[in-house]
Amino acid sequence: MKKNLSFFKFKISFFSFFFCVSFVCFSQTKEIDSIKLVLAAEKVDTMIVKHKTRIARHLVNIGEYDQSLKFSTEAKALAEKNHYKKGISNSLNLIGLVCESKGDYSGAIANYKSSLEINEEIKDQKGISGCYNNLGVVYSDQGNYVESLKYYFLAVKINEATGNLDWLGNNYINIGVIYGEQKNHSEALKYSHKGLEIFETTKNVIGIIAGNNLIGHCYWGSGDIPKAMIYYAKSLELSKEIGDKNGIAVSLGNLGLMFAQQGKYNDALIKHGEALQLFEEIGNDEGRSGSYVNLGGIYLETGPAKTAKKYFKKALDLSKTIRNLETTKMSYRGLARADSCLGEYQSAYENYKQYTLYKDSLINEENTKKLVQTQMQYEFDKKENQMREEQMKLDAIAEEKAKRQNLFFLLVCFGALAATVIAILILRTLRITRKQKEIIEKQKHIVEEKQNEILSSIRYAKRIQTALLPNETMIYKLLTNLKRGD
Repeated sequence: MKKNLSFFKFKISFFSFFFCVSFVCFSQTKEIDSIKLVLAAEKVDTMIVKHKTRIARHLVNIGEYDQSLKFSTEAKALAEKNHYKKGISNSLNLIGLVCESKGDYSGAIANYKSSLEINEEIKDQKGISGCYNNLGVVYSDQGNYVESLKYYFLAVKINEATGNLDWLGNNYINIGVIYGEQKNHSEALKYSHKGLEIFETTKNVIGIIAGNNLIGHCYWGSGDIPKAMIYYAKSLELSKEIGDKNGIAVSLGNLGLMFAQQGKYNDALIKHGEALQLFEEIGNDEGRSGSYVNLGGIYLETGPAKTAKKYFKKALDLSKTIRNLETTKMSYRGLARADSCLGEYQSAYENYKQYTLYKDSLINEENTKKLVQTQMQYEFDKKENQMREEQMKLDAIAEEKAKRQNLFFLLVCFGALAATVIAILILRTLRITRKQKEIIEKQKHIVEEKQNEILSSIRYAKRIQTALLPNETMIYKLLTNLKRGD
């Protein structure tokens, strides 16, 4: 059985006001019920808008598109009444997602672009990146891979700069899808692994499911069926754990393709039948058309060819309605093979021409060149930004070094000036001290001279006194003689 890519498109759309939610401990339904209880008691209009958009988001995740549209529309009307621009933008994003999920791509693009305009007006970078991603998803669905890749890389640029990991993981997964559509499995694996690593780090279950599905399909595309089966089984298990009907259907369809590849057609029919039933329950027309293609492919291998043609015709009608070029291409290819088996060669020829036309429009040399140019431009811009940042860092270091040198020079000059002033002060102090010492010495000398003069006068007077007065002995003799009568 030939391979087709009907279930390869497990792309992730998201909203500007939430990260993808990790459903670890509770289901989507319980979360919805919890929010409804809060909503019932809420009185503030802006908060009511937020609660309604949250409910609408969860309803999309479980495939309840009509209910999601109801809550989104109500939120939009209330947000417009209150001139709550962020609420209007979020509601438009959700309405676009519902349109996209139901195959209304023109409606999805219109709503996403309206949301983008509001986010640009209010300068909400996260909101802008969300719209870029979602536009990339829709253009991918339409087979416009160049335009799709352009929007994905615009989103990557913002999310890398802001460190928004969950949304960056979404971008990587979606870029991987584009390369997978182009059968560039090495690049597809590169980006899908980058996305899965981020989701495993952030414990984002929805992202992990998408990453496992994409990696499984890359391995399938490169012929490694055992590895593909491992990743598809992981995706199915996680989807069942969180009750994600769309994820379950996608994983079942991928497992069906693996069984068909191995020649286990009964198992493949069961898996594709279960997937189709789920897609019908949630109203996913893109999933339904893919299931029709896959069921047609199995009946081509097992017969009858009329049954195969019936499914391919259903797929063609639905894919044209939702304007899904990839499924339209595969439908024409299946019809050409079925007509050939039935001996309707003219019809087979016409259908094959249509298949070739769509194939060439989706994959051609010019388109591939543009894709390569888009990635090269992104890589160039990224490297240029890195070089600019590195140069800014070097300039900052050089500027800081220059500032330090200038500061050091100023400190040296200040130190030298301070030393000079201190030296002058010291010299002046020494000079004053020396003068004071000289004055003291002079005064001391004068005092000593005066003292010497006084001492000399005293000694002189004493000599005179001594010379004029008789000594004690003479006086005693005189007195003795007087007593004797001499």
